[in-house]
Amino acid sequence: MTVLITPSEKLPSANNIVEFENKISAKLPDDYVEFIKKYGDGRPEDNKFYPNDHVYVRKFLSIFSDSKYDYIIGKLNNINSMDDDRIPRNFIPIADDDFGNYILLDLVTGSIWFWDHELDGSEPERPDDKPYIKIAQDFKRFFDSLVPVDGEKLPKAKFVVTKIDPEFAKKFGIKIKPG
Repeated sequence: MTVLITPSEKLPSANNIVEFENKISAKLPDDYVEFIKKYGDGRPEDNKFYPNDHVYVRKFLSIFSDSKYDYIIGKLNNINSMDDDRIPRNFIPIADDDFGNYILLDLVTGSIWFWDHELDGSEPERPDDKPYIKIAQDFKRFFDSLVPVDGEKLPKAKFVVTKIDPEFAKKFGIKIKPG
């Protein structure tokens, strides 16, 4: 089953794509170009993909510099400002999740990688963890691997409140059981 994507309001033209390729000094793979022409920096429905059911795409990133928070080059500069080698020079982020991780496009091979920012070797307790996981040979295979998530199949979180402030409970209409 295919994941539905809500396209962005502003879709790139062929000229916009060439301008972006000039900025990054690389040609984008044809399958990725077709995607951004159709969806831009679109937002997919809830989804998941390899390497496990907890990895998903929150939003695809934009090739437009006026996209305040989701501009590919802005994200890349922000990530690499912390450490020049966090993302290899031939990779660009093309999508993200809600946890600060990115889906990366290798501009040399066209392959797609998952970058887990917490596994970059900077944490002393996990120095050998590899932050990059190859997830697809190309963008089309990556996109085809996205599957919708059926909310009813997700595990339900259970919360147990052991103590609650009576004023807080009153303010939000929470009934406190005596005992």
